[in-house]
Amino acid sequence: MQDAGIIRHRAKVEAVICNAKAYFQIKERYGSLDSFLWSYVNNAPIRNEQFEFKTRSETSDKLSKDKKNRRNINMFS
Repeated sequence: MQDAGIIRHRAKVEAVICNAKAYFQIKERYGSLDSFLWSYVNNAPIRNEQFEFKTRSETSDKLSKDKKNRRNINMFS
């Protein structure tokens, strides 16, 4: 416990475990995290012709909502 590099906070350890489970479930269903994420943009990069960049978009809101729904249906436990 004297090692400063060790994470000691229980919530942080649980978050790492939850994220790992989520990753493997997404990998099993979609083949990879990359494929899962690209599916939100039809496997093509979004090209913004404007010089104004937004912090949110319809796509980012959809991805966020999907993530929250997965957590709510206890998919990651």
